[in-house]
Amino acid sequence: ACTYFNDHVTWATIGDSHSVELAYALAGKIKKNAEGIKHFSFSGCIPSYKQNNDFSKCAKWTNDSVAEILNDKLIDKVLINYRYSSALFGRNELDYPNLPNKNTVARRELIIASLDKLIFDLAALKGQVFVFKPIPELGLSVSHLLGKKHLLGGSTKDVKGIDVGYYDKRNNYILEHFKRTNYPDNVFLIDPKKPFCDENICFAVKDGVPLYFDDDHPSIKGAELLINEMMTIINTREVTLQ
Repeated sequence: ACTYFNDHVTWATIGDSHSVELAYALAGKIKKNAEGIKHFSFSGCIPSYKQNNDFSKCAKWTNDSVAEILNDKLIDKVLINYRYSSALFGRNELDYPNLPNKNTVARRELIIASLDKLIFDLAALKGQVFVFKPIPELGLSVSHLLGKKHLLGGSTKDVKGIDVGYYDKRNNYILEHFKRTNYPDNVFLIDPKKPFCDENICFAVKDGVPLYFDDDHPSIKGAELLINEMMTIINTREVTLQ
């Protein structure tokens, strides 16, 4: 695992490549408290905790990584993020604006079971667990959308990514699961729509800031906005960072 920016490691992050920038942004926030992060990520990984090694390319890595986090008594807070709907239904780039519908119902149920087992096991031994809801996926790259807006002579201060309706339909399965699951009180679900979207659209560029570096991974600046939202919730609910 990568460690940022202090050897006093009290946080861990785990997920696929969509957790990378979040880990770095969070590390930048907490270094002022002399706290560090261990960053565990595996590109293209689906939730695979407690599954057999042949379940996915990252099943063994996931089980080993979670075991390390659970056994590290200094780590008290964990952030989780995956590209959930890609794991459940497939990548959306080739189908957009239509929705992909890959995987069997049984396969989806195993993925969800792994995700919940991860959350519950971490919550049982750690102080706080922060789970990001799905980060909006653009369908087209931010460079494509930005270039098109520029060529058409429009302002590039704010560039539309997708409709909120598309986000809701694309992520309905996982959002409804999060809504109906009774997680422990020390599990906090973080909504990325507030910093990335208004009532109608989710932005590719907002207030002159590119929120992505491709069509689905947040940029470092975008990740900072997401972490700021998490910190707001932490402060509002008086979840301690110390």
